[in-house]
Amino acid sequence: TPFVFAQDLEDLTMMVVRPFSFPFPSGRRRRAFLWLVSLVPLCVALVPPPGLSTERRHTQKHSNRGVSFAAAAAAGVVFEKKKKASSAPALQKEEKEETLVKFELSAAERARTTAEEGVRFGLALATVNREDPSWPWSSFAEYVLDSRGGPVVLLKEDAEHTKNLKESDKVSVLLKGAGREEASRVTLRGTAKRVEATDADRDVLDANFLLMHPFAEALRDRRDFQLWRVEASSVFFVGGFGVKARWVDPEEYQAASPDVVAEGAAALVAELNEQKHHADRLAAAKHLLDVKDDVKRVDVVHLDKLGVDFRVERGGKKDDPLIVEEFRVAYRLPPKSVDDAKSEVNKLLQEAWEEDNGLTFDGNYQHKPHVFKYAQSDDDNDD
Repeated sequence: TPFVFAQDLEDLTMMVVRPFSFPFPSGRRRRAFLWLVSLVPLCVALVPPPGLSTERRHTQKHSNRGVSFAAAAAAGVVFEKKKKASSAPALQKEEKEETLVKFELSAAERARTTAEEGVRFGLALATVNREDPSWPWSSFAEYVLDSRGGPVVLLKEDAEHTKNLKESDKVSVLLKGAGREEASRVTLRGTAKRVEATDADRDVLDANFLLMHPFAEALRDRRDFQLWRVEASSVFFVGGFGVKARWVDPEEYQAASPDVVAEGAAALVAELNEQKHHADRLAAAKHLLDVKDDVKRVDVVHLDKLGVDFRVERGGKKDDPLIVEEFRVAYRLPPKSVDDAKSEVNKLLQEAWEEDNGLTFDGNYQHKPHVFKYAQSDDDNDD
C-alpha cells in the first residue's frame, strides 16, 4: 500500500543520505514529500503508455485484475473497437432511416373486414347437390368467424345443405359487407368440416355464436344442430359496384387483421362533413394537404384504421376549370378502436386549427403527418 511503501522509502532514503551529510527535510515536510513520491509508481501502473493498441489496453486492463484477455474472451466478454470516422464526403453525410408508411389497407385486410362486417347479415352457402352434382345448391346461414377468418355456421343435421356436405365437403360462401351498391363482397371457396368437441377453439366459437346470434341459445343443447367450419382454399374479393375485383392469397387473408374502425367509420365521416366542421375542413386542406389556392369545397370521404381521406374541389370559375383532388392523411398513431380514430382525427384538425390561428412556437408541428395524393381530375377537361 502507499502507506507501507512511504515508510520503507523513508527508511531507505535516510540510509542513503546520512553517509554523505546530504541536507534532507525532516518532520512533516519529509513525510509529505515521501508520500508524493510513493504515488508516482502507482500512477505509472494505472496509466498505459501512449501508443498502446486497443487490444493491448484491454489485455492490460484485465491482467491488472488478475484476468487475462484470452480468459475474458473465453468467458464471453466482447470488446468492440471504435470505428474511426471516415473523411470521405459521402460517408460524412447523416444517414436517415427511410420510414415506410402504409397508407392503404391491403386487399387481404379489406376482405377480412368485409367478412367481419358480414356477420350481421349472414352468408350465402353453396354446396354440391348430392342428387345432381352438376348443379349447386344455394342456401342461407348465420355465421361467426374463427381466428383465421373462416366462417363457422350452425347447421341442422337433416337440412339439405348438411346432407350435401356429408356427400361432398366442397363449398363456396358469399359474405357481404355493410352498405348497398357500395358494399364490398368476398367469396370463399374450400371445404367444410364439422367442429368437433375436441377442437381447441370449440368453446370460443360456441360463446361467439351465442353472443352474435342469441336465437341459438335454444338450439345449443340439441344434437340435431352442429357447428361447421369453412376452410378456404381460395379467396375472391370485390371492393364494391364497379370496383375492380381481385384474387387474394388465402394465407394472406388468414393472417390479415380486420379494420377496427370499420364499424363506426360511416357515422364518423357523416359527422365530420357537417356544416359545423366546415372551417376545420378548410384549415385541414390549407395546412395538412397544402392546398391553399381557390379552395371551393372540402369533404371527408372515407376513413379506416390507417388514415382519413379528403376530397378537395378548387377552381370552377369562368376560365378556371374545376379540379378535384383526393388525399389520404395518415394518423400519427394507429388507432385500436373507433374512439381512438376519433381522437386521431381530432388531433389532425386541432393541429390545422392552431396553425391557421397562429398558435405555434418553434419546433411545433415541424414534422407534418404523412400525406398521399392518389387522385386528381384532368386539368384540361372542359366538362
